[in-house]
Amino acid sequence: MVRDMSSRQKPGDSWSANRDHPDRAEWIELAVESGRASLLAQRDELSGMRTRAVAFGALTITASAFLVGTGLANAQRNAVFYIIAALGTLAFASMAFFLWRMVAPKHEFKFILDPKALVDWVEGAQPAPSLRVAMRKLAVDTIPGMLNQNEASLNKIRGAYLKLLFSSIATLAIWVALVWIFT
Repeated sequence: MVRDMSSRQKPGDSWSANRDHPDRAEWIELAVESGRASLLAQRDELSGMRTRAVAFGALTITASAFLVGTGLANAQRNAVFYIIAALGTLAFASMAFFLWRMVAPKHEFKFILDPKALVDWVEGAQPAPSLRVAMRKLAVDTIPGMLNQNEASLNKIRGAYLKLLFSSIATLAIWVALVWIFT
């Protein structure tokens, strides 16, 4: 069996090495869309964490107020009571602090592309020669930079979220124990 070797590609002749290949623009567009989808997923994660944090914080505040207001109204108070109450108050304050960190973080997030930066690529001192080059810049530099910056900020928010959950559980456990012991 004899094969025709003339139709085989030579090394370096692949479609990926050919900058003018029509599929190349589609792949770059896919990379940009994939990056944008990742940015949306990060935004949704942040929004979900904040929503759950507020809900869990509200539950903790409501339950703590109920336990303290109704369960401890006629409790016998001694030194142990005040020590446990101080721990409950400290846990509550830490929960409020972490809730504040979740809702109003000082971290910067970039979820949308800046239209001014895009216009600068077209009209700036060194404009992109084509849409394909601009899309490649988005796929290779801009979007990955945004993802990395957001991920660093999200890691800090994730840590605050876990601390919020722990301090909320501790707050409720301490107040429940106080009510259980002293009523």
